[in-house]
Amino acid sequence: MKNSYKILVDISHATSPQIRGIGIYERNILEQMPTKEVIYVGVSPKPYWLNKKSNYLELPFKFIPIREQVIIPYLAIKFGVKQLHMFGNVMPLILILIKKIKVYLTVHDVSFTYSKKYIFC
Repeated sequence: MKNSYKILVDISHATSPQIRGIGIYERNILEQMPTKEVIYVGVSPKPYWLNKKSNYLELPFKFIPIREQVIIPYLAIKFGVKQLHMFGNVMPLILILIKKIKVYLTVHDVSFTYSKKYIFC
């Protein structure tokens, strides 16, 4: 499988059993993405709305920090992808050191920057 994919896309928010705003946003973007040379990864079985020709891998780890910081970078390196597209607020730290893979981070919102006073008012 190595070198057969150019892009790995984490679609965990869109495949989550409890889809929220970011998952809907992610799914709308995914509808515009190509299927060839892309491998999608998520936390549930392959969703019905993903193109049948799409390559999809269900991730065994649901715990977000392990998935984002360990599993996804490992798969990106294993598959030899050139680009990694993630949706959320963080990118894998190891890929800052390994500059062979371009990381695209789509941030849905910046709620993590809100003060506690703003959140709990």
